[in-house]
Amino acid sequence: MNLCYNIDFEIAAAIFDMVLWICMNYFFTTNSSVSRSFRDMVMWTMITIVFDIISALTISYGVIVPLGINKILTTVFFLCSVAFGYSFYRYIGAYITDNRRKAWTAIFSRVALSIVGILLVANLRLGLVFSFNKEDGYVRGPLYIIMVIFPICFIAIAVVVALLNKEFFALRQIVSIGIFSLLVIIGDVVQVFVMPSTLIVFFFISVGIWVLFLTMENPDYIIFIDAVNSLKSDNLKSRELTKNALSVYEANKALVKTIINELKKPINKINAHSQRILAKTANQDILNDADKIIDNVKKIKDTLNEIDDYIGLSDDEIKLDIKEYSPKEMLRECADNVRYDLAGKNVDFQCDIDDKLPKKLFGDRDRISQIISSILFNAIKFTQAGSIKLKALWKQLDADKGKMSVEVTDTGVGMRPEEVDYLEKSINSGVAGANKMAKGRGLGLNIASRLLALMGSKLHLKSEYGKGSSFSFDIEQGINKPIEVKAINLGKISDEDSLSKTEDKVEKILSRPNLNQDILKEKLEEVRLSKEKKERTPIVIKEKENKYEKAKATKKILPKEVGLQKQKEAKLVHGDIIKFQNGLHNFDVEVGLKYCMNDAKFYRDMLNTYVENEKLGDLLTYLKLEDWESFMITLRSISNTSQTIGALELSREAKSLELSYKKEDKKDYTEKAKHFIDSYRKTINIIRNFNEEDEKNG
Repeated sequence: MNLCYNIDFEIAAAIFDMVLWICMNYFFTTNSSVSRSFRDMVMWTMITIVFDIISALTISYGVIVPLGINKILTTVFFLCSVAFGYSFYRYIGAYITDNRRKAWTAIFSRVALSIVGILLVANLRLGLVFSFNKEDGYVRGPLYIIMVIFPICFIAIAVVVALLNKEFFALRQIVSIGIFSLLVIIGDVVQVFVMPSTLIVFFFISVGIWVLFLTMENPDYIIFIDAVNSLKSDNLKSRELTKNALSVYEANKALVKTIINELKKPINKINAHSQRILAKTANQDILNDADKIIDNVKKIKDTLNEIDDYIGLSDDEIKLDIKEYSPKEMLRECADNVRYDLAGKNVDFQCDIDDKLPKKLFGDRDRISQIISSILFNAIKFTQAGSIKLKALWKQLDADKGKMSVEVTDTGVGMRPEEVDYLEKSINSGVAGANKMAKGRGLGLNIASRLLALMGSKLHLKSEYGKGSSFSFDIEQGINKPIEVKAINLGKISDEDSLSKTEDKVEKILSRPNLNQDILKEKLEEVRLSKEKKERTPIVIKEKENKYEKAKATKKILPKEVGLQKQKEAKLVHGDIIKFQNGLHNFDVEVGLKYCMNDAKFYRDMLNTYVENEKLGDLLTYLKLEDWESFMITLRSISNTSQTIGALELSREAKSLELSYKKEDKKDYTEKAKHFIDSYRKTINIIRNFNEEDEKNG
């Protein structure tokens, strides 16, 4: 048997109303009388549609369903339809705040509902509204039209009430109420006169309810829209504040770079003059003081370089310099530096290098050495007793590349689980300052993490409080040729895509009670004016009465001019490097030039001074007399000056000899002393030959 009615529109309406009702109850939870009335109206609409669909099905299958059940279901449907009309009437009445006007409408509604209840109860026996029999099925009674019109009457009276009390309603609300009423009438007309076999009235009613909702009849929706608009406004303000804060950051970053560059010049001069003092004096007190100056200058330079590297890595300015290098030599150099730093400490150092490690690899030797040195320095800093182990393994991946695994373990103080979490967040994001709980483990490891990210790797950490820590990483290196490795993007603070991630942080900063808002506004205004002029005013730091203050520049240097000047200087330095490298075999010329501020003439002067103050005779005399204390003082002086001119192999040999002397292994340091004197003599001869060739070539 086919259905007597088409219920497709009613099913769609039921789904619409169910979605709206769920949203109203779980997302828009304002508990005002208007909101409750609106939710009740949606609920009664949904219930009425459900019973309309059920009664349509039971009427269609009247042969199977008992007549009594059909009669009860249809009665419930009519009661629900009247309840829907009444709920709309109550919804409109909820807007009226005049209690006197509400009183007579309440009396009318109670009388009307009483009449409906009496009529439907009487219908169960008399069949005045509808009835069922086996021959005809569903039969409409003489009062059927009254039950159809009753819900419409409630709606019509609600419209009249709204018009009579229009001072309680906005114009858009009156319009939306009119549209809703019109849709109800259209639905009834279509079903009665156009599509009598299709249940479509409540489809039009559901559309009308959505019109009420979407035209902001519901206060919950008004609150929702206001919240969205407020959020958009706050978001725009936050983004503007973030951009301004980033502009201040860029200005401060430029200032920091300027300060670093300005500090490096006097530091290099202090170092060069200290080296000359070492070369010219034999006074032990002066030598010790000069050594301390050089050591502290080196620490200052390392710190400045770390800051410079961190800024460059944060802005993706640093690129890898891939070239051929000896991994075993690089690892032994790192190990020698550790042994030298651990001299006098009760810490055992072990270096385990895999025999499978190739003689030559392609990668950035200096940066890999920097990463390993940072990790080793961290281990030395937090290990007062016990052991530190550097382990390097090799795994062949194919004919052209392999994976070098490096691990540094120590038996230091270790870290608690919460400290490990903070440190991991810091080193894996590359953001300094995220590891406040792991004090002292910051900038070096952050830079190491950033450099590893450029190489497509990550720094891994294991630690147990009281037992020690382990840091490790794996990097792919080329064997026969350079290989391409995809870098890991840790992001940068100036990236526009990351603005939304920093907005909340900026807002927190700006909302701090101790923040000087006037200073911040002043800085933002300076940045704005600088942008308008589209030029940068160089900042010069000068010392006056023990205070640093900003001085006006006499001449503005355009960025383009600075770039051309740097390019010109780079070409000169590159030409000098080639000339020096051809004559100074086994010298790291770039290091020597850096110590001499990339000044070729200054570097030549340092080479001449090194030869003029050679101490071969002193070393041979001290060795013959076994005056090891004087020998070591002279050795330390030679080691420092050798490092300054780029004779790094000789400097490392001197450090190894000094370490053997501290261990009191006389046989070992005696043999090493003889070998060092030979190496020292060869180094002096290399410089002399270079100077002679340089003079011949003009």
